[in-house]
Amino acid sequence: MKKEKAIQVSGNFVRSHVLTQSGKLYHMGDDYYIMRGCVKSLSPCLVDQKWINNKNIIQICCGFSHTMVLTQQGNVYSWGNNHHGVISSDSFASHSIPQKKRFQR
Repeated sequence: MKKEKAIQVSGNFVRSHVLTQSGKLYHMGDDYYIMRGCVKSLSPCLVDQKWINNKNIIQICCGFSHTMVLTQQGNVYSWGNNHHGVISSDSFASHSIPQKKRFQR
């Protein structure tokens, strides 16, 4: 990882994510349900943000087996294990490609 200032770190017992000041997202750890394009790694792997249309990420959160990001545009994207419906309200299918979260009133 180039010398960049980390502004947020989130992780769980198998993986961690680091968000930098420039809006780049890095992944370390297990590759179970990580965003497509990264592999299991002890070193930081830059996550390809094309899956969220290259939107600027401003916040990250790792759940037990899923990850969510908030973009500067106010959208929430999530990926990982969806056995409890935390990623999509349409199905319980798990995803390695971020799904844009839709909120219902």
